[in-house]
Amino acid sequence: MSDRLDLAAAALREKLEGSGFQGSVGFDMGEDGFIRVEDETVTTESGPTDCTIRASMETFREMFEGGLDPTNAFMTGKIRIEGAMGVAMQFARML
Repeated sequence: MSDRLDLAAAALREKLEGSGFQGSVGFDMGEDGFIRVEDETVTTESGPTDCTIRASMETFREMFEGGLDPTNAFMTGKIRIEGAMGVAMQFARML
């Protein structure tokens, strides 16, 4: 597992703490790894999720840091979403 993935998961944990997020979202970053969010718990292990967002590590970083709007990323094809779109939209509001 890469240090970048561990750092991304830690930053996501901090951002979600106390957010009240309910649901499960997977971030599939291909060879860079997988981050799974279940309610407010963040792990780097894959597993079943309500929706999976596929993007590069760089795209995920840009969204997390606020430089890329998740809706724009979806509309321009930088991310692909499989599963419950409502959960993805709820999660995007957390970013």
